[in-house]
Amino acid sequence: MKKIYLLGAAFLISLGITGCTPATTTTPPASKPASTVEQQEKEVSLTIYRPTEDAMYLVPATMKMKLKDDPPKAALAAMIADDRKQKYPILPKGLSVNTVKVKDGIATVDFSKELLNMDKSTTTEELFTAMTVNTLTEFPDIKEVKFLMNGKAITHLSGHSDMTRTVCVGQSSEKMGKIYDIVLKAQLEALKKVKSGITGSELDGYARDIIDESGYGDFFGHSLGHGVGMEIHEFPTASSKSETILKENMVVTVEPGIYLPGEFGVRIEDFVVVTENSHQNLTNCPKKLIIL
Repeated sequence: MKKIYLLGAAFLISLGITGCTPATTTTPPASKPASTVEQQEKEVSLTIYRPTEDAMYLVPATMKMKLKDDPPKAALAAMIADDRKQKYPILPKGLSVNTVKVKDGIATVDFSKELLNMDKSTTTEELFTAMTVNTLTEFPDIKEVKFLMNGKAITHLSGHSDMTRTVCVGQSSEKMGKIYDIVLKAQLEALKKVKSGITGSELDGYARDIIDESGYGDFFGHSLGHGVGMEIHEFPTASSKSETILKENMVVTVEPGIYLPGEFGVRIEDFVVVTENSHQNLTNCPKKLIIL
């Protein structure tokens, strides 16, 4: 890891002392201290992080710059500016850093309101968080990072959604079509049963029974669904052991699947809002098997 050199300047203060006897010698004028502008323009090296073009990883980039701010804030400003130069920038236009305060190993970063304009996706949020944390923890005195937006704490930039569709690359076999039809039948049956008052285990059972009866019960290895909100997986759950009673306005996924090791897998997932006697499906996407 590159060391970050913080450059400062010592200021000389001349004190005039008045005595009874006039001085007989003259003191050469003290050299002028470097101006504030000159201090700020000292060149330093800072390490920032940026996503790869496929948004799969983060990579470090060392940048030399003339320091015009405290190093942590300057590093984040450089990170934001660098992102805008990328082929696929992820940070919103106009985003800036209000302050970075470091105390007891914790950097508290206050971003501008433009943070709300970030793309509403889990991947973007995760990349932004990782970029910021990795960039700041390059400084040896920073171990943790807290996020603020215009002085207010934030834990998430957005909520989440969740859906699954199955894609076949190449020719679909008769077996694939059969498995797909079983999963679709199980999902549609479970969707019919979603309403306030049903338990998670009851809902899971409607889909699981169809898959069991088809002979593929051992290949449906997860629960039917889960809640979606500020987290991608949260309360309530719809599983064979869930005693949770679904209530009006809860959000839950319905996602049966069959997965054949070494062959292929099929899953169809919608997420819905529970209503008094039914549900509102928030997934507006066809359920026909996609063949590429």
